[in-house]
Parts: sequence; structure tokens; C-alpha cells
Amino acid sequence: MNASTSPPLAGADTADGSTSALTARHTPELAPPSALESLIRETMQLVPGFRLDRYELLCPIGTGGMASVWVARLCGKHGFEKLVAVKTILPHVSHDLRFQRMFLNEARIASGIDHINVARILDLGEQRGLLYLVMEWINGDSLASLHRAVKGRGVQMSPGVALRAVADACAGLHAAHELRDRRRGAQLDVVHRDVSPQNILVSSDGVVKVIDFGIAKAQSRIAAETTDGALKGKLVYMAPEQALGRPLDRRADIWSMGAVLYELLAGTPPFKGETEAATFAFITSGLPPQPLPSDVPAPVAEVVFRAIGPLDRRYSTAAELQRAIEDAMVTNHLATTSADVAAYVQKHLGERLSARSTLIDQAIEALGSQESRPLTGLNTTGAPWATQQASVGIAPAARRRKIVMRAGMAALLIAAGTAAVTLRIRRETVANTGHSASVGPPGAPSAPVAASIPPPPDPAGATDRNQSAPHTAPALAAFSGAPPARERAKPAPPTAKLPQGTGSTCDPPYAIDATGIRHYKRACFR
Repeated sequence: MNASTSPPLAGADTADGSTSALTARHTPELAPPSALESLIRETMQLVPGFRLDRYELLCPIGTGGMASVWVARLCGKHGFEKLVAVKTILPHVSHDLRFQRMFLNEARIASGIDHINVARILDLGEQRGLLYLVMEWINGDSLASLHRAVKGRGVQMSPGVALRAVADACAGLHAAHELRDRRRGAQLDVVHRDVSPQNILVSSDGVVKVIDFGIAKAQSRIAAETTDGALKGKLVYMAPEQALGRPLDRRADIWSMGAVLYELLAGTPPFKGETEAATFAFITSGLPPQPLPSDVPAPVAEVVFRAIGPLDRRYSTAAELQRAIEDAMVTNHLATTSADVAAYVQKHLGERLSARSTLIDQAIEALGSQESRPLTGLNTTGAPWATQQASVGIAPAARRRKIVMRAGMAALLIAAGTAAVTLRIRRETVANTGHSASVGPPGAPSAPVAASIPPPPDPAGATDRNQSAPHTAPALAAFSGAPPARERAKPAPPTAKLPQGTGSTCDPPYAIDATGIRHYKRACFR
């Protein structure tokens, strides 16, 4: 299965579940990536074992010009596992806003379709700027691969299988055409615009699925996205009005479905030239294609030619085309069931599907031993940095534990530093309070606390005040919580002599010198 045959990948509805996301007012503008984001995307290497959120890539199953498709393993809680298909924009074009819009448009449209014949959308995600879509895993291959395998054996496609496959595809296509806005109920007028054998899958159970709504058009889409002048779709399956760039409706898809049925029955598309220019001229000429092989029943041929006929003569809906095909099957005894289709797929694609299942099993077994290192991909590209690029996702358990331990240690260090700063501030506050408690007249310089309290009387009378001060200052400093006096002591000012005639006067019992410091009179304390 190549990228163009991947099931319409994971879609996302609006917050209220409405498909009104298709409208311009609900479609966010995609901002261009930064230079760093572009570099990361372009160098990102997807390898087996790489994780996109909960999805672990196992092995690639197809690559196209715009996207790659992987079979992946959904890893849930309690050991839950489920195979899914994951479609990603190729890293080297992931910065292109046109591809991003197509990718998101596929998700928005296909996610609103709930039908057994349309591949179911499961999820839409983005990791480091890389968009990815997740859809149900379909164990099968494209109708193109089945047709190619049959032709490789030199035989024609079974008419019953071809009719059954196209009829079932019409059922899925009709569900897309009838898609309505979930909130308002208005019809969205979806047109697939790329119906082809590559975009129709056939599972090993015989179930047919329409895929790849990447370039589908809804009536409510922004005009700039659909009128940029580019031909979108595969030319050989393109209706004339689509090739000419005219307005489209669902009948363009009906023409394409008729062209697919013509190729399955005739072995070649109805309009195919040697070059694209010749093919374009043939399709838009209005001439009929070559008749179908003679072994194709006439009622079946009539259905095919009406489907690829002029616009006003075609079937009006895909459901009408489905009924016409099934009626022709009954009329010509070509009734075919899904079980018959499954047997036909097993006959012509059994070895291919078995080889792919073996490859998936081997990938699961190889990655199973790396559960402790879920991000270490298997480097199957030979690029030495491929495995390193796989480490941009979720961190392993050991790394997470180390990060948590370092964060805890940092938090403890911060708390300890905060406590130390707080204690230092408190000590300084107490010290400043004690320093400012000195006694003196207003405007007088502050004096140390020790200088403002008289020393205890000296019984011997042999020690003067200047000798006792050094002993009282450290004690007071320790009591107040301030630093030792030796750290904050300043040179004491020269002691002024007491004024004469005041030595015997004890009212007041002190004298004030020129610096404003009180000097208590010893005689007054005997």
C-alpha cells in the first residue's frame, strides 16, 4: 500500500464534535514554521521504534510524494496493544503550508464519515511540528495492487469481483457525498476528486474501503484552497469538467468510478494517451472510449458507459450507480459476496500479505526487548544519526527519574538558601534596633549601647570608665544578638574634662562633653 492508498487518516472534529470545522470561519490559519522548526522537521528520521505520542512505528508500508504510511502499535495501559495505520507528511515537505492544509482537510472530512466502506479515522496529532493521522489498520491492499497481481498472471480480472468491489466503493462514496454538518444539518456537498484504484482498499476479509480524502472538496471550504489553478487528482480517472477546471459536484466522482470499473474489465483506463497532454486532449474531446471486451455482458457495459458519459446523462448519485451495478450482476449471474472477494484476494495477494504480516511480527518482536528504551528506534536506514533523532519524543523512565531527582535537589537548595537569607535579615534587624537605643539629646549622634549605661561601681575605685567599657560591650552585644563589639566598635572620642566646679554637684549626676556624651560622676554613686 503506498501513501496514496492509505486510509483517510486520523481526523479531528471541532470542540463540539461538529464538522463545521470545514467552514472558513472554523479553519485556523497555519503559521509558517520558524527556521529551527523547519530544520528539525527536515532532519527528523522516522525509524521503527519511533514514537508519535502513544503510537510506536513498526514498519513502513508505503511512501508517496507527500506522505508516508506506517503500520504502528497503539500502546495503552495495562499492556493493551492494537495495530493502527499512521500517515505522516514527509519531513522534507512538512513545512509546506499547502501540504499541511491538504493533510488537515483529509482529517476533517474523513473523520465525519461513518460507513463500513470508508476507512475509519481514529486520531490526528502533531509532534515537533510533524503532522500525523491515525486510522484503522486494514489488513489488505489496494484495488490497483490486486489488479496488477492478476494481470501479472496473464489473466483478466474476475468480472464478479470487479463489480462487487466497485459497488461497495460506491456505497462508501455515497456516504461521503451525503455528509452533513452535525450541528446545523446542512449538506456539505463533499466531492472526493481523487477516486482511483489506488484509493480503494480491499481487505483480506473481502471488505472494500474508500480512502484518501486529502484533496476532497466541500462546498464550505475556503475558495483559495480549491481554485489555486492546480489540477488535483490522477488525470486518467479525472472527469472532463474536473480536467477543465469547471465547477464540480458528486457526478465527477461517479465518472471516476466508471473509469475504474472500465479499467478493471478492459485492463486499461478508458482514456489514456502516450503523454499527459494526449490523455488530457482525449478526456476533454467528448469522444467515447474503445468498446469493452466482447466477454463483458452488454448490461454491464451499458452501466459503465453511462457512468463515464456526458454530465447530463450520468447517474445522479453513487447510490444509483451501485444499484445499477448490482442489478447487472443479478441479471448476468455474476452475484459475488464479500467472502468470494476475500478468497480472490487470498489467491492473488496471499503471499504478499503473509510476508507483510511476518515483517510486522518481526518488528514487534525486535522492539519488544526494548521496552525499557521505547524511543531507541531500529536504525534501518544506515544513517548514524537516525536513531538519535528518534529520541526527541517521550523520555525513558530512567531519564525521567534522574530529572525528578535533580529537580528535588534544586528545590532543597533553594529552600535552604531562602532560610539562610531570612535568618541573616532577622539578626541584622535586631542588631540595628539595639544600636539605635542610645540615649542622648535630639539630634545628637548615636552612641553605642555600652556607652549609655553606667558601669557598675568599682569598689576599689581604681578602674576608670574607659577601662570598663570593653568588658560590658561584648556582654550587651551577645544579649541583643548583635555581632561582637570588636566587629562594630569605633574609636572612642576623646574624653572631655568635666567642667570645674561640678565635681561635688550631683544634680544632675553627670556631665555632657562637647560630643554630646554623658559622663557620670563617680562621687555621686558612692
